[in-house]
Amino acid sequence: MRSLIFAAAASATCLFLAPAYSQGNSTAGRATAGSPYKKELERGYRLKSQNRVPEAIAAFSAVAAKDPANHAALTELGYLNAGIKHYASAAKYLRAASEQEPDNMRLRMDLGYVLQSAKRPSDAAEQFRFVAERPGEFQDQAQKALTASSAAAPVEDAKDAAQRRLRAAGYAALKRGDAAAASKSFTAAVANDPSDSASLKQLGFIELGAGRAARAAEHFEAARALEPNDLFVALQLGYTYDRLHKQDQAREQFLAASASTDEKIRAAAQAALQSSSAAAPVSSL
Repeated sequence: MRSLIFAAAASATCLFLAPAYSQGNSTAGRATAGSPYKKELERGYRLKSQNRVPEAIAAFSAVAAKDPANHAALTELGYLNAGIKHYASAAKYLRAASEQEPDNMRLRMDLGYVLQSAKRPSDAAEQFRFVAERPGEFQDQAQKALTASSAAAPVEDAKDAAQRRLRAAGYAALKRGDAAAASKSFTAAVANDPSDSASLKQLGFIELGAGRAARAAEHFEAARALEPNDLFVALQLGYTYDRLHKQDQAREQFLAASASTDEKIRAAAQAALQSSSAAAPVSSL
């Protein structure tokens, strides 16, 4: 049984479990042995073992920047961020790692606990429910977590509720073809929460569709800064820079997107790199 990172009060049902390779055992060796980033990963593990958390995060982030699908880096970034209570970042990385290993029930449980701490109870319950419905080592724990979270479900934060309504209004406006209303809603969403990368991306597409490439670039740049591993945004930013005749910047973004594990994004980026001028699509892949 792997050791615990920490355990909060049982009533809070907040418990994080360390992945095996976090402890420097044989799983760590398997995680790095065949990786082209073996030395970088080993450096991250060494820094973590020395409790130099910010440096360890930087080391694993460097690997993730080069290889956004690197499971070891994603998982370590998830647990390291959870340990310093950066729950939004922890959830992002653990979710990405869990999507690579959907049958890893331990990882799903930890993602659920992180989502609870990030005040996303419905998302946490989704993870616990998935585990609770499958026989195995963590089924009982997941069922208890579901029961406890249902009994202590917090009232939705007013700011979060407002954010959800603004985004919903934006998407509804897009669906009916009202770009002006959609822009107004997504702009309000970003004002309410500047870290809302989803709204920033939509604003980028709206501006691009209206022929305002410079303003679109500003939104895509902001979204890219918030989600550096979102290579779909890198692709769109590349197209946008190309429209603005910023060829060097466009190429930089296309190169980043060409490393995507998503076949469509990778193929589009590679095609753009081979073309002297790429026309930007105005819809998501």
